[in-house]
Amino acid sequence: MLENKHYELYTDGGASEKGAASAVIISLPPQKRKVVCRLGKISAMEAEILAGILGVELITKNSEQPQVVWYCDNKVVVDIANVFLADWAANAWKNKQNKSIANLALWQEFWELTQQVKLEVRHVTAHSGQRQNTACDRACSWIQEKGSKLLEIHGEGLIGRQKNLDPKNAWLLLDLREGMELERIRQKIAGLDNLGFNGYI
Repeated sequence: MLENKHYELYTDGGASEKGAASAVIISLPPQKRKVVCRLGKISAMEAEILAGILGVELITKNSEQPQVVWYCDNKVVVDIANVFLADWAANAWKNKQNKSIANLALWQEFWELTQQVKLEVRHVTAHSGQRQNTACDRACSWIQEKGSKLLEIHGEGLIGRQKNLDPKNAWLLLDLREGMELERIRQKIAGLDNLGFNGYI
């Protein structure tokens, strides 16, 4: 178990009529890992939150009390994580107007995970040329368009546009269409070893 490591987390999530996807890049120099998930029929906002959940869960799998800087291009997600989430948790998961919270179950799962990390959330402008954000955005678009077909042909595993895949640069494609709850994500991550990716994350 690695302790007190400093990670950078880049994520993106998206949804269209063709499907939804979340993409994650975890950077622990000099190592970098990239994971993209095909999701069920959910909204773009849900995909964005799930990307954060997936990224933090992947990091905590191999690191105790890590320090994480999360870069996200969704300003609403960033503001909730930085400003509102702690207040919601302290107010029995109601907002200041004592009204219900959108995507409550996902935010509760995210809050649970953040108790295990020292997390800083930063906003990065979408389509601004930031390399990792752009990579996540392109991966999401790719898997929204082609994810179901890729899973049908190849199943879960490393994917890329080049013929000879380098694990250091390829994306690990996971299938979360049948369930996106935190426990399901944990089961999927635990199953990476069975997929032949022991030590990939």
